Amino acid sequence: MKRSALAAALVLACLSAQAAADAPAQSASARIVGKWTWTRPDIKCVETQEYRADGTLSVVSGAERSSNTYVLASEATANGFHKLTVKIVKDSGGKDCFDIDQDHTGATVTHYVMIHPNGDKLMLCHEDSKDRCIGPYQRDKQ
Repeated sequence: MKRSALAAALVLACLSAQAAADAPAQSASARIVGKWTWTRPDIKCVETQEYRADGTLSVVSGAERSSNTYVLASEATANGFHKLTVKIVKDSGGKDCFDIDQDHTGATVTHYVMIHPNGDKLMLCHEDSKDRCIGPYQRDKQ
């Protein structure tokens, strides 16, 4: 009786492990959802980006606040980045963490995003490479 209970437990453990291994990986769009924070070290300016599942994005960068929409490519580039296209719906102006004080309402910008495999860090790059990047942004655990 003990052997059959042990065997059944072993089979269930193996099936559970196989089901976890067979589960599809979470999409990049699902992984980016949440609040991410980066601090510019030289001036201690904080930028927070909050990606929502409905495709909207709120950014607070220094004194600037903006409301945006975004589209994140589902497929990664050959370099492992996901193309992120952001449309700035409303920019309140104010100096941001990059010392820019302009209203960018209506502009569309393209970035390339790489999310760390454990999901707690994000790099935001200007091109499909690690040459010109900001970050890492840290996921807000709240």
